[in-house]
Amino acid sequence: MAVFDNDGQKRGVLMSASGFGSVDLRGPTENWDALLYPSEMVVTDGEGFKPVVGTMQLVEPKTGKTEEASAASLLLFDKNKHLIWRAP
Repeated sequence: MAVFDNDGQKRGVLMSASGFGSVDLRGPTENWDALLYPSEMVVTDGEGFKPVVGTMQLVEPKTGKTEEASAASLLLFDKNKHLIWRAP
């Protein structure tokens, strides 16, 4: 299900498929959005910076090694999508 503003711009999407649901809220520009999934929450500001709460697959750029952040994780990314801080 999609929600549109008075100008016909998509501002929200509520989805459910195969037992998976999500909510996607869009701001006034392409870079502003908030996503809510069963295992994570992501908010992106107008400049592209974003915190992520919850599970997320991470890849070490130098080694290609992957790891998954736990549901209790807080990750902060810069506008170039580089991880700049995390806990735990």
